[in-house]
Amino acid sequence: MTIRIRTLPGRAERVELLNARGRAVSWLTLVERRIYLAGRPVRTSGIGGVFTEPRYRRRGLMRRVVAAALERMRARRFPLSALFGITNFYDRFGFATVMFVEPDLRLYPNSRATRRVLSRVRTCRAEDRENFLALYRACAGGRTGACARGVTWPWKRRKGWRRVERAILAERDGRVTGYAFVNLERKPAPIAWREASLRFDTPSELAKGSVDIVEIEGRDADAIEALVRWCFRLAKRKNRGYVRLHVMPAHPAGALVRCLGGRVYLAASRAGGPMARVVDQGALLRAMAPGLAKRLKDAGARLPTGGLAIKTDLGSHTILAARGALRVEEGARQGAARIALDPSRLAQLAFGYRTAAELARADEARLSARARAACAALFPLQPDAHMSWADHF
Repeated sequence: MTIRIRTLPGRAERVELLNARGRAVSWLTLVERRIYLAGRPVRTSGIGGVFTEPRYRRRGLMRRVVAAALERMRARRFPLSALFGITNFYDRFGFATVMFVEPDLRLYPNSRATRRVLSRVRTCRAEDRENFLALYRACAGGRTGACARGVTWPWKRRKGWRRVERAILAERDGRVTGYAFVNLERKPAPIAWREASLRFDTPSELAKGSVDIVEIEGRDADAIEALVRWCFRLAKRKNRGYVRLHVMPAHPAGALVRCLGGRVYLAASRAGGPMARVVDQGALLRAMAPGLAKRLKDAGARLPTGGLAIKTDLGSHTILAARGALRVEEGARQGAARIALDPSRLAQLAFGYRTAAELARADEARLSARARAACAALFPLQPDAHMSWADHF
């Protein structure tokens, strides 16, 4: 069997494994994204569309396809690769979980309003593209795990699993102050009482389905609450049981759950869900360097004398201070503070999913005493790290 790489529209590539007849039997798609880490967009090769024909499964074919995809990423000098993976498969290729599995915040249409909102909500029109792109950049730009978006980003998708059925805007005094992408979840099959009780929902609520806010951003709390109330009215009209927000609890919309009452479901996978792998360690650290310098300054911390040396199986690099900025050089400098860890754990540090101190306690990193304070300032936890459902690949 041979590997073939096909170029697809939209700067995507498909890596295929061909059988003896030249027919693709196992494949995946590589898509280019720019994911924010430390407030800086990092070129990332996303893996999606993974499939092997049923009669060719359990033969290790996908291992060959993933290995070929990683070689392609190295050839194109991607610092990072990311995917949304099944449990206990992609970790063998160096991928590690870097964010919580899709969060689920639930609000109920009978929640009492606490105040009068001033924003007016309307449906998006084609000419509103610049408005919500500007809002996205202002509100989500720099948030760990979020994707940078260009003017050609397709926000109108009526079909497929990443569909956007409704796009709405909040306005106040003639100015756009917020937006949301909304879908109606199809009514699921009846669910057993026992399963419902484990999820703290009644079968009637689950059977009705939900109004899903797959993305929401706003300049202020008034805009976000106006958008959610619009969804409350939609839920009542369509006889849906609840409104579901796909955001982290630390997101500004999460404040509504604490204000109006609701439920929060958050899951962490040991080796699945949102995962990432370091492809080029030096390129990753250089891309993050301006953001890391800002973190050091905001924390009032300084690098140890001699810098911070990071060693993984991919090599060693030293982060050095240079006139208020940071620079990254190859190799481990003599006298530098040191941290040694697996590349998969470096990916978790970069996303703020785990801290260096936590990795050291779990014997997953070796951390010198002088490196502790610097690592805490450079790689803090990121409680709001999240990629919008509409950007999944």
